[in-house]
This record gives sequence, structure tokens and C-alpha cells, in this order.
Amino acid sequence: MDRVDTLQSLIKSPRLQVIRDYRGNKLKEYLAPLISRNLFQLQKDALIGGLLGDGTLQYRGKVNPYYKFDQTAAKKEYIDLLYSIFDEFIGTPPRARLQNGEIHSYSFRTFRLTSLNFYAQQFYHIDSLGNRKKIVPPLIHRWLNPQSLAFWYMDDGGKDHGGGYRFHTEGFLQPDVLVLQQALGRIFNLQVNLQKGNSVNRETSKIKRDSYNLYIPVSHAQKFRDIVEPLMVNCMKTKLHPAINFSL
Repeated sequence: MDRVDTLQSLIKSPRLQVIRDYRGNKLKEYLAPLISRNLFQLQKDALIGGLLGDGTLQYRGKVNPYYKFDQTAAKKEYIDLLYSIFDEFIGTPPRARLQNGEIHSYSFRTFRLTSLNFYAQQFYHIDSLGNRKKIVPPLIHRWLNPQSLAFWYMDDGGKDHGGGYRFHTEGFLQPDVLVLQQALGRIFNLQVNLQKGNSVNRETSKIKRDSYNLYIPVSHAQKFRDIVEPLMVNCMKTKLHPAINFSL
């Protein structure tokens, strides 16, 4: 990705996906100018939006983390966009995962990068047993903008049957969800309500009693749509309600 690339240009013309099968000194030589370089703004926005959703930063015993992202096969256009944004940091194009002989999802991971350590420190808490749990950075309001909001919504949002929009924040604890609620109101002047979630604990198969999601009511739905719609790939626009024509 070049600094001059814009989200809209990459949506229209995704980058050609290439295999960088580098090993040893060749990999070190390729990564030398990249491994510690600060992310471009679009890369930061995509990373922050993804980490608020299902994206993860993983270490697996190494010094530097890598970013991993996956999406269902129906959302391949979104995966291609993310590849276009992070392509210089990726060795292998998005890989397909099969289920019952058919493509179920696609995923990619970046190289291990020093520049990702900062975001890992902000988005993860390590408890006394060494377990890592994703959290919401207290200063998330400094990083939320229309682009990062659009990535977050494409990754982990959805329209509500009642006409509003919802962010599935059940994976965060209530104090973290409150931080996001306040940030959305402060930055975008959106009414955002905190609602009890209905997610299921994968280990016990029981509904989580302490889970919450964020709900944008119908009264602010069009305002929210106006912010994110120009920044979304076509396959993700199914998550939007039809635009309201106020001239009628």
C-alpha cells in the first residue's frame, strides 16, 4: 500500500494478490524497512476497526505480534479490501478454509511487526495467570473516525429488525462497552444505547448474563448510515437499511 492510497480507490480497484514466499535472509531483507515503520492512517483505521470486532493480534511466543483476520466466504470482497490495505505486510494471500467440501471462510495474517506491539498493548490485558483478553483502550476516542467506524461496523455490526443498528460488543466487559458508548456519542453525536446481549458462552452453551451490545435507535439510524455507507464495500452494504428520502 502507498501512503496516497485512499479507501475509496482500493474499494474500486483492489490490489493484485501476490505470494511472497520469503525465507531466512531474504525475508529479513524484505522486512527491514517495514518491520518498525509506523502504519499509514488507513492501515491504522482498518486495524482499530478490526480489533474492535473479530480481528486479533497474536504472539505465540514470539517477540512481535501478527494481525489475523477472517471472514465468511460471502464476504470475500471485504477480505480482498483488507488485503489491499495490508498487502505489503502479508506473505500469503487470503487462504480459503473448506467445510463439507465447500469454501466456508477466508483468512490472512500479516508478518510479525514491531509496529503492532503498541496496539497489542492497548487492546489486550494480561492477567496474573498470563492469559490475554481483548479490552477497549481507554483512549479509543482518539482513534475513532468515520473510517475506523466503518471497518468496525463491517466487521462486527448489523442492522436491527426495528430499523436501527447494532454493534455486537458482547465479547467486552460492561465498563469497556460504556467507554465505546461514550466515544460514539462524543465523536459522532450519535445516540447509542446500552442493551443486554444474548450471546452464548462457547464453553457452557449458556447465554452470557453479563454481555452487552450497543444499539443506535431509528432516530439516529440515517445519520449513522450517512457516515459509514460511502466507506463500505458492496457486499457489506446488506447490513444497511434503505436510505430515507426526506424529500418525499
